[in-house]
Amino acid sequence: MRYESRPDRAYRPSTSFSRGSGASSRGIFNVSQNRWRRATEERPPSPPLGPLLETVTRDELISEISMGEYEVADAYITNVEYLASYNWTTQEEVLIIPGCPPAWTPIQEARKLAPDSGKYLRDRNAAQSPVHPLEPAVRALFEENEDFRGQDIDLFACSSTFGGLLRFVLGVDKSVRFFVQTLGNTAFFIRRENSPTELISNVKGYGHAFPEAYTTWSKDVRGSTSHQRLLRYRFAGLNVVLRFEADGYLPSKVEQAHMTTSAASEAPNELESSLNGFRIDSSDIEPSVGSRTWTIKHAGSRVPQSAIFDLKTRSVRSPFQNVFEEERPRFWAAQISNLILARHEQGVFNEIEIMETGEEVRKWERENQDSLRQLGSLIRMILAISASRTNEKLEVYRKDDGSLELREQLGDDHEVLSAGLKEKWLSDPQDTPPLPGTTLKQSGKSTFENMAPGSGQENTKTLGDGDLDGSSDEDSNADFTNCSEVCGYCGRC
Repeated sequence: MRYESRPDRAYRPSTSFSRGSGASSRGIFNVSQNRWRRATEERPPSPPLGPLLETVTRDELISEISMGEYEVADAYITNVEYLASYNWTTQEEVLIIPGCPPAWTPIQEARKLAPDSGKYLRDRNAAQSPVHPLEPAVRALFEENEDFRGQDIDLFACSSTFGGLLRFVLGVDKSVRFFVQTLGNTAFFIRRENSPTELISNVKGYGHAFPEAYTTWSKDVRGSTSHQRLLRYRFAGLNVVLRFEADGYLPSKVEQAHMTTSAASEAPNELESSLNGFRIDSSDIEPSVGSRTWTIKHAGSRVPQSAIFDLKTRSVRSPFQNVFEEERPRFWAAQISNLILARHEQGVFNEIEIMETGEEVRKWERENQDSLRQLGSLIRMILAISASRTNEKLEVYRKDDGSLELREQLGDDHEVLSAGLKEKWLSDPQDTPPLPGTTLKQSGKSTFENMAPGSGQENTKTLGDGDLDGSSDEDSNADFTNCSEVCGYCGRC
């Protein structure tokens, strides 16, 4: 088996901007007469569209929009800051905050892996929270930042919605559809699939099988199925919060002095995907009707963004191409600086490269300032139109290589947040009393050091709509002067 850690080679460029077959085109296969047959999943019908308000073409964006009132001087991402994170688990409506991504724990000797099988959701957040898909992220944000001011944020988006607009300005042909809702100073981009539980169809590869064999969830977040992260940064004069899913982290990029137990040291058979030792009374979880109630488990660690990696699998027989070349826009948006590229021959992964991508991403940013300024102008235009409407709502739609359409939302019943959380987002945290109805079970502090992967430290909290406060004040005297992203701003350095 060959492991390499080096910059990417000069492959043939590709114009595709997607996660591609392998890491995210994860397969659903059926066995029939000893031959693999690709299974198909029929897509649900698309929800109807509202009346058309405005159409934007790329030519108009270049010649008019980006040169007028929405002009952007520069379009660099700056002031990047980790805000919060959470894990989804095998138990519905359980959020682990801050959670932790799986650690890179390569097996010593390559073995043949079975291709992906099963059914995979297009949007895990919508499936778990169909009424308010962004609510889990906002709850996690307030859980980790009780004094957070929502009105300081101009845009709250996910990598799918932000990436859809980015693909448009880059001339990449791919559909995108999302809602826009403005709350005070903040515009929320809410991803919209045909159904919250829509499955990925016609996929193949080892995008699930490989990480299951080569990465490990730590003991205190076992049973996790997804790690979601929230970053804050400045872009085009806007304060942006971006949510994205992380594939894992490199233990070598995290100072072991701040890790009481490394996830990489856990034996794989001790980390089965279960929630052993963590049980929730059925009375703590309400039926999944309307707005949901999540049971929040405080466990995991705040892994620095510099340690996060994205994972891609490819066949050695596939056309030789620059995998990173096609992924640079997404790495830029999510500020990911590590790529693991694993090539297999009939399921045996003997070629694995670990690449640092930060400098290449910065180079791409410099070389694509024209397109990124157009992206900034486009976002500013969408925000202005949404804020000017009576209900402060829009729908953004694009089919394949078509123009970008701004439409009315059909029906006025789509709300980005539940009533209690909406009130908290719009208020000043110093003027907001604790919201009622919070149940708190505590055992330990929410710090990087004593919540390192495998430490077993955890808190559990059950929250319903509007129940967001009630955090422990044990760290109220913390001193962050000597802290950094590495320690997770523990307050004790």
